[in-house]
Amino acid sequence: AALRQQWAAARRWAMKLCDEFPEEKEQTDMLAERYQEFERHAELMKTAKERLSAERFPEAEHLLRAIPEGSPYFGEAGRLLERARAGRQYARALALYNQGDAESALEVLGSEDTDAARALARYVESVTALRKEALAEQRQMRLVRAQERWQSLVQAETDSDNHYRKEALRELDGMNRRRRDLARELAGQAAEMNKDGRYEKARELYEGALFMDPEGLLGADALDKMREDGRGDYRRALNEQDPREALYLFTRACRRLPPEDKYYAWAAEKKRELEEKLKHR
Repeated sequence: AALRQQWAAARRWAMKLCDEFPEEKEQTDMLAERYQEFERHAELMKTAKERLSAERFPEAEHLLRAIPEGSPYFGEAGRLLERARAGRQYARALALYNQGDAESALEVLGSEDTDAARALARYVESVTALRKEALAEQRQMRLVRAQERWQSLVQAETDSDNHYRKEALRELDGMNRRRRDLARELAGQAAEMNKDGRYEKARELYEGALFMDPEGLLGADALDKMREDGRGDYRRALNEQDPREALYLFTRACRRLPPEDKYYAWAAEKKRELEEKLKHR
C-alpha cells in the first residue's frame, strides 16, 4: 500500500502489525505516524494542484512549501513550486499590464524564461506599439490613421477591464467627435466656396468632409447636388442658341462635375468644340 502511496491503508497495516508484534510497537508506531503524515502531504498536493489549475498561485505556493524534504512528494512539490512561481510572476505581469503599466509588466516577464512569459511579452509589446503609433498619428492630426490604430488595439485587446482598451475606446469616442466637428467645418467652408462659384475647391472640401465624417455622410448630399447642377448645366448648354452662353454653361458643368462622371467627358468635349468654333470667327 505504501508503494502505491495508499497511505490510509498503509497506516492500517502498520497498526495491525503493532497488534500482532507488540515487541515492534515503537517501530510500527513510527511507521503509522509517518504514513499519516504522508497522507496529509498527499492532501496538500491535491489541493495545491487544484489551486494551480485555478491560477491561485500564491495559495498553491503556500501549500507546496509545506511539503518537507524526506516526503515522497518533495520532488514533485519542487517542480510544481517552480510552476507556481512562474504563474505568480505571469499573473503579476498580466495585472500590471491590465492596469496600464506595460513597462513594469515587461520587466517582470523578462525575468521569466518560459514560453508563456515570452508569448505574453510579445503580446504586450504589440499592443503598446499600436498605442504608440496611434498617439503619433494623432499628434500629426492624421486622425483617420490614428483611428485605424486605436481600432486595431480594441480588436487585439478584448478584456473590457484592460487599461489600454479603455483608453483606446475613449480616444475613439473623442476622435469621432473631433472628426465630426472638422467635417462640419469643412462642409461649411465648401458651401461658401460653392456659393462664390469656386466649384473645384468646394468639391474638394465636400469630399474632405465626407472622408472625415465617421459615418461617411456629411457632404454626400452636397456633392450629389453639385453633380446634378453640373449635369443641368450640360443639358441647358445643349439647348442654348447663344454659343458664348453655351460655352459658359459647358465650362461651368466641367467645374461642377467630378472628372470621372460621364457628363464631365461630354461637357469637356463640347467645350473644346465650341472654343475652336469661336476661335475662328
